[in-house]
Amino acid sequence: MKKIVILFSLILIFGCSSDDSKSEEVQEQDPNAIIADNVVVILEENSELMSTESEILNGTYVIQFSESIPEIEINDVIVGDEGLGFLRKVTSISVVNNVVEMQTVQANMEDVFGNTNINFSTSLSSFNRSSSGESLQRNNYERFAQGVSRNQNSFIFDFTNVVINSDPSANLTITDGALNFNPTYFFDLDYSFFSLDRFQFGTENTEFTAEATLNLNATGSATIPVTEYTLYENSNTFVRFVGSVPVVVTVFLKLKAKSEFEVGGTLSLSKKLEHNTTFSLGATYENSNWSPIAELNAGFIDHPIDLGGSYFNLTDKISIVPEVIIAFYGINGPLIEPALSGNLGINVGVNQDWDASLNASIDLNLGASIGILGENLLALPYDSYNIYTQPIWNAPDTIEVISGNNQTGNQDEQLNQPLKVRVWDNSGLFYLKDVPVYFEVTSGNGTTSNQTVPTDPNGFAEVFWTLGDNTQPQIVQATVKKADGSNIESIATFNANLEGNQVDLSGNWTLNIFGTSGSCTNNVTPISANIQFEYDMTTNTITYINDPNNLWQQTSGTISYNENTQEINFDVVLTYSVSSTIGCSDGTTYDPQGDTDTHSFSGILTAENYFTGTFTDALYLNGCTIDNYECTYNASFVKN
Repeated sequence: MKKIVILFSLILIFGCSSDDSKSEEVQEQDPNAIIADNVVVILEENSELMSTESEILNGTYVIQFSESIPEIEINDVIVGDEGLGFLRKVTSISVVNNVVEMQTVQANMEDVFGNTNINFSTSLSSFNRSSSGESLQRNNYERFAQGVSRNQNSFIFDFTNVVINSDPSANLTITDGALNFNPTYFFDLDYSFFSLDRFQFGTENTEFTAEATLNLNATGSATIPVTEYTLYENSNTFVRFVGSVPVVVTVFLKLKAKSEFEVGGTLSLSKKLEHNTTFSLGATYENSNWSPIAELNAGFIDHPIDLGGSYFNLTDKISIVPEVIIAFYGINGPLIEPALSGNLGINVGVNQDWDASLNASIDLNLGASIGILGENLLALPYDSYNIYTQPIWNAPDTIEVISGNNQTGNQDEQLNQPLKVRVWDNSGLFYLKDVPVYFEVTSGNGTTSNQTVPTDPNGFAEVFWTLGDNTQPQIVQATVKKADGSNIESIATFNANLEGNQVDLSGNWTLNIFGTSGSCTNNVTPISANIQFEYDMTTNTITYINDPNNLWQQTSGTISYNENTQEINFDVVLTYSVSSTIGCSDGTTYDPQGDTDTHSFSGILTAENYFTGTFTDALYLNGCTIDNYECTYNASFVKN
């Protein structure tokens, strides 16, 4: 019988932080644990794996021993630490001198470990440190793309002119930037009676920060499908012994950039992505079920986009993705992959109106293929288990009046100062060039020197305004359109005051009341009427002049007029002047002398000596309140 190595519970630590090097010391092992008795350990120190890569893929393991050949039988499980390690079950065996050739199939860790806990953690930065005690560590490879460098003592990357995509019609480059990604991963495996009861893996409170400026240049229309570019690759293998059995774990880190874009013409732009993110990502497998954990605290920093050259339709997505795969004995297991993405869209309309937006996102991607850990375990499907998206930038967003508002001028003459606006993005910090600005006279029938003006390199646009030849309010509005022709919400409004164009209100006026437009309280029927007034500007008084029955005496009458807005308001109060008896609708009689009837008009000048607005007639009878009423009409106030 082969020697059985007993181990009940083992805490296994892979890697260490910079101030925790003592954790690499070998811990005392419990003599009561169980390892299968058909396990044969083959160590690199006294053997050499002679198989070619194709032979290994076919399950053929040829091993040359420098010492005595261990006893190996069919159905034994061989465990080796050479390379990425191997864990195989022997199906046939032949021995020639000191060379053993075996045909094998894949085994799993349930074939080896019973009543065993394997618990370890590792950080990427610990890969550069040598191991102590019975731990072995080796770097398999480290590769850099041109323009990528790494801090010697940490996983902080710097980028300088890294070409992500180079196409005859378009290219994408990371001109400068930095990325910090150095998680600590933990793994916990519980085996009981040669069956995996529980498996937990992940990383907690990991910082993932990045700052990168990207340039896209296109010389014509181009569609570039999803392209993946490797910025950096690293592979490190750890070997630690559970009893006499080596547990071989390899961590593969690949820092990737993914891009895809479609551009409609010659374009040059520069955009910057910057974020500070902390996340926890992992999963627990227990009772044949997975319980993922994906917690995310992300924050993005706004930066403008420099849209150089002409504008064309564009959809662009670039992602920077650190991918970490953990392999046991060379067989891939858990995968943890946070992804930083920026999605830029530019839309251009037929009149060169345009709009653009940049959304940033962090995706926490997770998956696990765990066949090496046990025979009948369910894989964790690769998926995004948490996604955070934040709008970073959009333009144009705001149009602002700079100068030219509230000037005073004469009818049909150009104002002294131009109407000047500036167009900004949503941050209010960065102005925009080449944005068409639309100037429209919305009141007063004036004209502008141009109806559409593009913003200059400093975001300004301006026109001159000639006022209308009337006394209407003088108003110009400046607007910006999106690519689909709709206006952005922001509007710049200019007003002007007319000088020396007062309306001569003195004289005889007629108030025309349109009964068909009227509505009255107390079931009173609206009527049409024409009421004449005489206005004296020197005394600011209105005189009611057409009462054919001489029943009313005017007790007050005032008028107000705003030259800037051409609004008029007046009130006339009439008092019943004849002592008589009238009948109320409830059958009572009443002397109305002293009761009042108030006429009010509010309107705006719409043509020379012609106001339109609303007239209100309010009758109040002290002794017959049941018959009080108020009527409202559309009306005009016209000089005779």
